[in-house]
Amino acid sequence: MKLPDNWIPETRNRLARRRAKKPDTKAGQLWALWPEIKAALAEGQSVRTVLGWLEEDAGVVVSLGSFTSYISRNRKREAAERIEEAAKSFARAHEVKATWVATPAPASGGSESEKPDANNPAVSESDPMARTMDALRKRRFDIREAHRNGDPTNVKLI
Repeated sequence: MKLPDNWIPETRNRLARRRAKKPDTKAGQLWALWPEIKAALAEGQSVRTVLGWLEEDAGVVVSLGSFTSYISRNRKREAAERIEEAAKSFARAHEVKATWVATPAPASGGSESEKPDANNPAVSESDPMARTMDALRKRRFDIREAHRNGDPTNVKLI
């Protein structure tokens, strides 16, 4: 099969027409209309009213329980997307901040000073959570250590 010279624009037009077609599944139909559904609910319309509009205008017939389930799923999906985007922007901001911090040149040779240090602001530029994880791995302060387990001998208390 030989394709014509202008196959790209023709294929794009066909794909655009197919994309504009009504989705086959109810979930796909509701997800396609989600921006309008979300706006109507945000403006104070009841779930039953929006469900009636969907049946009248779009021919989408679902039960009230199914519709509220779809709404819940769509809201959870959006929340997960917001959390993921926030985590990505936090990581980007941390990477930018790490490049701003002036780091001392590593000591030459194979000494222990080249090992990552929790006090060094640029512990790992590839892993923005490395410093946090190092801090969490450290042993926590115990009040019994300050009081020598109740034995104040040779300890300056005041």
